[in-house]
Amino acid sequence: MNIGFFNEMLELEKWFDMSRIVCVEGTTRGKPAPDLYLKAAQVLALEPTDCIVIEDARTGIAAAHAAGIGHIIAIGPEDRHEELQKLDGVSEVIENLGEVDVRRLF
Repeated sequence: MNIGFFNEMLELEKWFDMSRIVCVEGTTRGKPAPDLYLKAAQVLALEPTDCIVIEDARTGIAAAHAAGIGHIIAIGPEDRHEELQKLDGVSEVIENLGEVDVRRLF
């Protein structure tokens, strides 16, 4: 992933500490391996069980589950909700990010 490109296009440094962004850059196995989520938890100094992941892909959900993520939110169109809810580790399914109840999660 070219994080520099995304930072330039989206000005990510306005919202994120760029030193804490974790991505697959050739040293980490990609999804469905749990490595990315384990590394992110480590960078954030959190246990995976204390982390929340929002994922739209089966491989990402499988990676989050394998990493032991405590709360996995699957996101997708309503016609996929039943399928997504059946995946191992999924705590809830939403259609858009506006449905995330951050007060409840934090």
